[in-house]
Amino acid sequence: LKLSDILLESSGIQQSLGDLLVRVRSTADSTRARIESGDLQLVFNSNEQRDSLISKFSGTIALLTSQIQRFDVNMDSLQRGMPDFRLTVNASRNNLLNAYLSGMGLFFNGLDLLAESGREQNFRLRTGVKGAVYNDFRIDSLLFDMAHRNGRLDFLTVIHNATEFLRDFARFSLWGNLAGNTLNVYTREVDHEDRPLIELGLGLQRQDSVYTATIRDTLILADSQWSVNPGNY
Repeated sequence: LKLSDILLESSGIQQSLGDLLVRVRSTADSTRARIESGDLQLVFNSNEQRDSLISKFSGTIALLTSQIQRFDVNMDSLQRGMPDFRLTVNASRNNLLNAYLSGMGLFFNGLDLLAESGREQNFRLRTGVKGAVYNDFRIDSLLFDMAHRNGRLDFLTVIHNATEFLRDFARFSLWGNLAGNTLNVYTREVDHEDRPLIELGLGLQRQDSVYTATIRDTLILADSQWSVNPGNY
């Protein structure tokens, strides 16, 4: 399927989104898809037949929703129900996605995404964005990584600041893991001389409908270190 000169109309204003090429192929044992728009390429491959693929994605989403509602996430059970797939997205500035986002004051210079799961590969999602701008707000780069490791869901976000936007803020990191009824989150912000401005670790646990929050490790706020008593909650 090839579409040319796509126009988006919003509030009486028309915006050209360019061309779009879509290829989809499903067989008895695989599903393949490819989307191209300018410098954007999306490639999806799965060793699952289409109906099986849809069923497994739907089942995984339903199970995850149920586990989140109970605050008891079991990555091993989620992994067993996930389909076999690999998704990649690569894009620069000239594509349908950037054209659409620019209408909302948002655009990026580069985007890379990888999502995969399978018999030999636990679930992983990795996204990198370069030169993201939203109205007057700008960041140099953003990295987001989420992966199933040893029964946990590990996650990491790193934001590098554009120097001219906030002079004191160079890098913000947030990482942690989720397993069962326990969530651990850590955050660190540093200036351009790599001095910590914020360091904070939090643990959240649910037991018998009661949530317990704990401050972990060193606590730094507003460039000042604070003492935290052990076993706080």
